[in-house]
Amino acid sequence: MQPLIDTIQAAVADGATAEQRRAAAVACRTLLAAFDAEPGKPIAAQAAATAPSLLAVLGRLAPDQALDLLIAKLRAAVPAAETQVAEKPRGFHVQLLHVPPGGEP
Repeated sequence: MQPLIDTIQAAVADGATAEQRRAAAVACRTLLAAFDAEPGKPIAAQAAATAPSLLAVLGRLAPDQALDLLIAKLRAAVPAAETQVAEKPRGFHVQLLHVPPGGEP
């Protein structure tokens, strides 16, 4: 359901293209069909038509917009407790060993 909501959000943003608005209209119809469906019965066939239009919208996104969307989705998927910053590294440590002149320790 979240991809449908994202499609609608993209369409109501400033500078949305006609394709984004068409995809959002399909997403709205799909959500409406899902709300009208009776439990245990299949959703109307219109829901299947959203995948191609959603892919068309994603294909037209600028790379930085697509990356921003991906980063936002990944951040939302990680629980807040796991987003804490890791401990500060202590630095690079190398242990030096003494090797006797014969090459055998």
